Amino acid sequence: MPIIDNNATPMPEPEDGRSSRRFVNKEAGAANLTIGELVMQDGSALRLHTHPTDEAIFLLEGQVEMVVGDEHRVVVAGHTLLAPPGTPHRLINNSGAPARMYTIFPTDNPTTEYVD
Repeated sequence: MPIIDNNATPMPEPEDGRSSRRFVNKEAGAANLTIGELVMQDGSALRLHTHPTDEAIFLLEGQVEMVVGDEHRVVVAGHTLLAPPGTPHRLINNSGAPARMYTIFPTDNPTTEYVD
C-alpha cells in the first residue's frame, strides 16, 4: 500500500478563483477512489452539476454555501456535503476568506455533467 505525501502534488495557481489537485487516484494506485483538494477564493462558485457516482465534500477550513438538491445552507469547517448520484449540487464562497475542502469520489475516473 502506498503512503501518499499530499504535499508532493503542488496546488496549481487559481483559475476562476479556484485551485484543485488530486492526490489519491489511479496514478497513485487506487482502483476505485479519487480524493482531491479544492480551495475556493472569496467570490468564487462552482456551477450547478451532477456526477454519476456519490461525491462527498468535506469542508476543512473556511465557510461556504452548500447547495444540494433543494437544500441551501451556509456552513463552516467540519461539515460535509453528500451528493448521491445524479443530485444537483454546487458550492459558493462569499465569506470574505478562502475555503479549503477535500473532494471524495468512489471511482478512479470522476465525471461531471453541468446542469446550468
